Amino acid sequence: MLDYYAILGVSTSATESEIRTAMREKTPAAQQDPDTFAILMDAFETLKDPQKRAEYDAQRSASPAPTSGGARVAGGALVVAGACPVCNTLAPADEGFCSECGYLLSSTVGATPQASPLPKLVEESGRELMLRVGESIVGREGADVALPHPTISRRHARFIVSGGNYVTLEDLGSTNGTNVAGQPLPAGSQKALTHGQAIQFGSVKLTIQIPHVAQPERRSLGAKDPGRAPIAALSGSVSGARLEGPSGSHTLKAAVTTVGRKVGNDIVISTDSFVSGSHAKLVFENGKYSVIDIGSTNGTRLNGRKLSANVPEALASGDTIQFGQTAFTFKG
Repeated sequence: MLDYYAILGVSTSATESEIRTAMREKTPAAQQDPDTFAILMDAFETLKDPQKRAEYDAQRSASPAPTSGGARVAGGALVVAGACPVCNTLAPADEGFCSECGYLLSSTVGATPQASPLPKLVEESGRELMLRVGESIVGREGADVALPHPTISRRHARFIVSGGNYVTLEDLGSTNGTNVAGQPLPAGSQKALTHGQAIQFGSVKLTIQIPHVAQPERRSLGAKDPGRAPIAALSGSVSGARLEGPSGSHTLKAAVTTVGRKVGNDIVISTDSFVSGSHAKLVFENGKYSVIDIGSTNGTRLNGRKLSANVPEALASGDTIQFGQTAFTFKG
């Protein structure tokens, strides 16, 4: 198994603050390649969460010889030998595609152009606070976005940045609340953000800046070269309803539309390591659509509320659906 402590360069007794510091230090180099960054994120998300860390430590202790699994730092970037660079699934040397996510294993890790600029928060004083791909916690101390002000809760809110700089914000039950464009954000609900919006945590006012990122080309499963498009929709759709997200609009089928990281789904999300191989499905029945989480590891959220596995939830136009950390808006 991969040694997440070695990947982050921290000791097994590292505190949450030390883990977050290590993540911030390694992020700039890792962001030069999305696949490399996904490995670092996986280590960070596991070790910063007490429950996930305890489960990981138990598995690590039971391993006959816990190692880095081939993970190492080379030239400022993480390298994992013998594993898919997107989802870390071990692959035989003669295998052309990853059996879990469908990544083209012959692609060169690190050949990606320099990472696109990421969103940032700007305080009234002009101080800039960078967000990163994935989750950024806002809090008074020991947070990714540290705002040392008495009106800020220890864990006040969180940003989630997914492919194409699609940004959502969630209030984590803060004492003094969160406002977006002058409107209160209810605790536990998520809101998609746009460039230039005013955000207020307690008494602290900021503005979010979201750089435009050119969307990757989407290809169908039958294309000669599937490439590395992060989200691709299959052809054959017949319904007018759609999901709008980081890569554009995906028309839904009139029966069942499947969503997951593995190639073969109708909507493939391959760069979000929090999306399961087979994550969810959207079903058209009795004249309306519903979304069903099919037992994914990291869950599906509807308007910020986590769904129970295998329980259909009816959709209304404008609803926000989040698979892993990738959010879409349902239009129908």
